Amino acid sequence: MTPDQLLSDIGERLADEIEIALGPWVVKSITTVFEAWHGEMTSTAAADAAAAAAAVTDDLMPRLRQLLAADVDDQWTNPLQLIRGSVSHVTDALSRLGVGEVVRDDFAERTAPSDVYGLEPARFSDVDASLHEIGLAWGAVKAKAHFARRRAE
Repeated sequence: MTPDQLLSDIGERLADEIEIALGPWVVKSITTVFEAWHGEMTSTAAADAAAAAAAVTDDLMPRLRQLLAADVDDQWTNPLQLIRGSVSHVTDALSRLGVGEVVRDDFAERTAPSDVYGLEPARFSDVDASLHEIGLAWGAVKAKAHFARRRAE
């Protein structure tokens, strides 16, 4: 199997795993921050969390699958960066629910000014532990595909 075929295969598997983990991560993120701010989760907050999970999935997954199906030279970003960008749906839901912004350090405020709840994942395992190994494997296979192509030029 060529490095490009390996990258395609693992990219598809990574997308499938992210799709499974995404909704629960959104709901957990909203629940954790909401409960820290207001106490117990309300039915309104739970409904908003479910709606945000659906919005993140609907918005992110087509772009994520497009990225991971693209040729190695045409991958304009990485999957984790796309996930980070989808946090805006979570931020909107928490804001609607009356949750105040969290205190973040200077670095976080500078590098992710719109992530006022500090939810952007730094690594795949921040979304779900099950994404750790496949995320690392995807990165390694992408590097292998990139270097194999450069050696062939």
